[in-house]
Amino acid sequence: MKRRKDGYYQKLITVDGKKKMVYGKTEKEVEKKVYLLTERNIPIRSKKLFYWIDVFEDSIQNLSYNSIDAYKAPIKDVKEYFGDIDITTINAFDIERFINTLVDKGYARQTINYRLLVLKKTFKEAEKSEVMYNNPADLVELPRGLKQTERKPLSDKTIDQIKESNDLLLYSYLYTGARRNEILALSYDNQELNYIDFENKTISINKQLDFHTMTFKTPKTNSGIRTIPLLEPFEKLLLSQNRKHGLVFHKDGKPLTKNEFRRLWEKSIEPMAENFTTHQLRHSYATILFNAGIDAKIAQKILGHSKINVTLDIYTHIKKTNIDEATEKLNEFFK
Repeated sequence: MKRRKDGYYQKLITVDGKKKMVYGKTEKEVEKKVYLLTERNIPIRSKKLFYWIDVFEDSIQNLSYNSIDAYKAPIKDVKEYFGDIDITTINAFDIERFINTLVDKGYARQTINYRLLVLKKTFKEAEKSEVMYNNPADLVELPRGLKQTERKPLSDKTIDQIKESNDLLLYSYLYTGARRNEILALSYDNQELNYIDFENKTISINKQLDFHTMTFKTPKTNSGIRTIPLLEPFEKLLLSQNRKHGLVFHKDGKPLTKNEFRRLWEKSIEPMAENFTTHQLRHSYATILFNAGIDAKIAQKILGHSKINVTLDIYTHIKKTNIDEATEKLNEFFK
């Protein structure tokens, strides 16, 4: 086994008479991958839950940084609740009790579903190697009536604050509706990245920053590749910046790490009237598109949604919210 210059480990093995290079962040990860590739038919003695969670984690290393990161908290919760017990002793009732503790904590439906998904996929890995012969998580359904995670758009007061702030990061969200990793790939001069074309008043979105490798990668779906309008307020602020490093957001010419972005974000929202997330600001952009009368199909392209249903759901939610607010005002008026 060798360690590469980028810190990763690699090992050359033979599978079905063919040479194959196996990579991993640690020697342990490489050895597990070697096992999965070469020794599937050898009985495994380990029945420990943590071992199989590790195997599951290894199986998702080819996913995007954000996808891998989304599993971290669920895995932590599963480990804390069950401990490193014999995986074959866990049954559907145990999982239901775990789910109920999450409900009692007030977790939203999607948050709980991620924890159940970790268990399902972990048991599936054990099934593949015949450590188990059924998947108890498949028998468990989420309780009805769980609250849905609701991304509320920002208040008019906060939107006005952002407009007056001349904050480059907040402007990037408010006037593009782009995702975090797309915004961090904005470039003044590199047409291979998310190029800002001042002449044609457009921004070409075709890359996302991968925090795991700190490289720019092409979006997973074609819908992520798109051209969006460069709106005047954002254009004016961009033209006032020092553009010598190429990237709009950088540290000494290099893309921002996740921690550097987080610190910049916290600094940007500190003076605001309310605390909010990047997702809420993106949702506010969708609200602006709706209020401006932009057709849902065009909004889908601008926002980079892979399915029109996602855009329509947002538009429907906004419409319902507007009706609810109007109803409340009318009721107050006629009192």
